[in-house]
Amino acid sequence: MSVLTVEFAGETRQVTQTLTFGRAGDLCIDENEYMHRVVGDFFHDGSLWWLRNRGSRIPLMLISDDGKRVQLPPGAV
Repeated sequence: MSVLTVEFAGETRQVTQTLTFGRAGDLCIDENEYMHRVVGDFFHDGSLWWLRNRGSRIPLMLISDDGKRVQLPPGAV
């Protein structure tokens, strides 16, 4: 079994299947009524972990520890 460790707002979670985030996801990142209820999710498929942007209009910005940035368009994995 593959485990993904996610740190958010001082809390650490061990994820084995799926973790959603947004204003009503497993991780509530903001209560802004204009944000999607579920903006995205981390999910495990086979041997890899994936990040999916479940939004319909707003891209997700991913920033690595070394500062590299990648933009994930709406609907992309």
